[in-house]
Amino acid sequence: MNTPCETLLGKSLPGSKKTGFWKITEKIERRLDGTGGTFSVCYLAEHDDGTKAFVKATDIGLLTRFQSEDALSKMEKAINEQNFERKILDICRGNNLDRIVHAIDYGQIETVFNGVKDIIFYIMFERANGDVRAQMSREQRASTSWCLCAMHNLSVAIQQLHRESIAHNDIKPSNFLIFDQYLQKLADLGRATSDITSGPWDKIPYSGDFDYAAPEFWYRSEKPSSEYKKVPFPVRRASDLFHLGSMGFFLMTGEKLSPLMRTYLRPEHNSLNWRGSFEDVLPFLRDAFGKSMSLFDQELPRDRKENLLQESIAFRTAVMQLCEVDPHRRGHPLNAAGNQDPYALDRFISIFDSNRKTLRMKELMA
Repeated sequence: MNTPCETLLGKSLPGSKKTGFWKITEKIERRLDGTGGTFSVCYLAEHDDGTKAFVKATDIGLLTRFQSEDALSKMEKAINEQNFERKILDICRGNNLDRIVHAIDYGQIETVFNGVKDIIFYIMFERANGDVRAQMSREQRASTSWCLCAMHNLSVAIQQLHRESIAHNDIKPSNFLIFDQYLQKLADLGRATSDITSGPWDKIPYSGDFDYAAPEFWYRSEKPSSEYKKVPFPVRRASDLFHLGSMGFFLMTGEKLSPLMRTYLRPEHNSLNWRGSFEDVLPFLRDAFGKSMSLFDQELPRDRKENLLQESIAFRTAVMQLCEVDPHRRGHPLNAAGNQDPYALDRFISIFDSNRKTLRMKELMA
């Protein structure tokens, strides 16, 4: 053990919203294929009233492990991050965002670890049955209609956040949780930003897991607004759309899209070597994306003549539009053509919903 929040197993923790205590019953070890857990330790817990929860615990040392500031600055940053995440979670629950995993309770305790005082922060979430990383295994991979159902639920989740002026910024398989066969929810708002309130990640162009970052962030083309000292909200929304499309790619292939795209770039076009503008590298990014999509195409359902089903074409088209490498052209083309909100998700929600229903019927009749 090298951090205070790893010592919670068997303890009873007070909450701020529910009277009584949460008994920490099980520690969840980080998976070898996991991408989360860098700044937190996870547990299962049960409340005195029988409510079960998933617990995300962290501490000042873990939250600031890569920072070099003095102790007081580290404490201030850690507290600000926790308060902001709780505020965003309260907004989600208060507005009944039903595709977002809700926080049931949260709290903090003071502790002494290795002779040093520290604070452990924890949030109790509604408990899911797992996450979509099972799609990494071809043997356990769900049907394409299930993938379309999951994409429908994820699209609704992102739309709900955006309507509350919140961007998630860290959408990835470990944060997309399964509650039952037809219900999946988006979790972990620890890297979220808001267009209507200040937060700890406002000035950071990309606050999520870089393995899932959209191409514009590889080349540092997006910077905070000099007027507002924060990254513009449309930039955040475009990033969430890329994450949505990337999730579709992952659900079908079990692979991460962004790292795969980078393998198709010539060394001189790699973000570490490129000295030109982002606009000038777009043709090479588009070529890398097209080559990556060949893997996606291999997994799509086909008819007896090996032609793509109509539902497969719709799914592929949606992923192409969501993962468009130019963020200014990302999204459904009819939105831009009609001078509407370019990053609106209504059309994609409808596409995923209608095609999952028709494909499910075909799967049952096959």
